[in-house]
Amino acid sequence: MLVTIQVYSSVSASLLTTFGISQILIGFVEEFLFRGLVFALLVKALSKNKNGLRSAIIFSSVLFGLMHYINYIKTPRFDTVTSQVIFAFCIGYFFCGLLLKTRNIYIIALIHAAFNFAFGFDIETETVLADPKPASVISILLTLLLYSSLVLAGHILSRQARKENDILQFEKIEI
Repeated sequence: MLVTIQVYSSVSASLLTTFGISQILIGFVEEFLFRGLVFALLVKALSKNKNGLRSAIIFSSVLFGLMHYINYIKTPRFDTVTSQVIFAFCIGYFFCGLLLKTRNIYIIALIHAAFNFAFGFDIETETVLADPKPASVISILLTLLLYSSLVLAGHILSRQARKENDILQFEKIEI
């Protein structure tokens, strides 16, 4: 995070503003596409199945994650991009649960934009190192903890939403 703060403080205000606006737009577009459209359609299509909701969450999250392989074009490192794909799956799972709980896609889109802004600034920096250091065991464990926490939180939120009301009535979600 310290590196991000140093990078952010070293660029011009106009570049930082442009980046911020682009992250807000990306957050909204991805949320409306993957949670507002794909997830909603999957919930409706799978609603008659016993595990339909869980299947909709998993399938839409897998699609959201796999879509991030497009980042390979900019960052041609399979390990780096695969880590992004796994993170996108986990955060997608969390966002599905949060959407079911809050019933407000705008909140999820803003949180998505904040994640993008916090983790994605590389306009003037090169994100791929010529000689990358191998990940430490602690780094891997912390990453696994973060990723599993996101999935667990999404699972808990979706279970709470299912108990509180009829989540299959997607018309009640503010989109």
